[in-house]
Amino acid sequence: MSKKIILISSLVAIAVVAVIGGAYALGASNPSTNKQSKVEKTVSSATSKTKESTDSSSQDDQKVKTSAYSALPQKVQIALLTYGSLPTNYGTPLKTHYSVYMGDKDKIVVYDDGEGAGGFAEHTVMFTDNHNGTFTESDLDTSAAPDMAGVSPQNSFWKSYKTITEDDMMKNYNDHKDEINFSANELVDLSKSGDKFSLIPTNQTKLP
Repeated sequence: MSKKIILISSLVAIAVVAVIGGAYALGASNPSTNKQSKVEKTVSSATSKTKESTDSSSQDDQKVKTSAYSALPQKVQIALLTYGSLPTNYGTPLKTHYSVYMGDKDKIVVYDDGEGAGGFAEHTVMFTDNHNGTFTESDLDTSAAPDMAGVSPQNSFWKSYKTITEDDMMKNYNDHKDEINFSANELVDLSKSGDKFSLIPTNQTKLP
């Protein structure tokens, strides 16, 4: 009887050892799983950072693309804005004068002073900076005015008619650099660039 009890006790002990061993083996496998999970998280994080880096690089490329215009001297920027809309007098004996007004936020008004003989409303344009590489161009609708000398806020307003891009302006600069530089250096005057344009308010887009 004593031998049977000892045998049973031995079997129980073996079973307990087996269970403990299995539990240990299972526990030992978990660190590997955790380690794999950490590796996956690390890879995911690296992939995310790579994507962020790629996105940042794309944004930087876009900034470089649109900064070619911004890097130009301010007079050249104005001459590019007005190219095709106002006479440059290039290659002629004429030489007019353009005063620039930028006192209102995001607005650039270029006014033909007419060589001191009085301003010309029909040679006046306004550009609105859209802050996305484009500008909206507007001119004065003076159809209700009796004549150009009678243009006033009571009978005239700004009317937008096209959008121009920095890319288009840079193409014009590459194709007509001498003419645009002449306009910038000889016609554009920035002495009033801190002033607001008083003839017609820049926010007046209809008759009062």
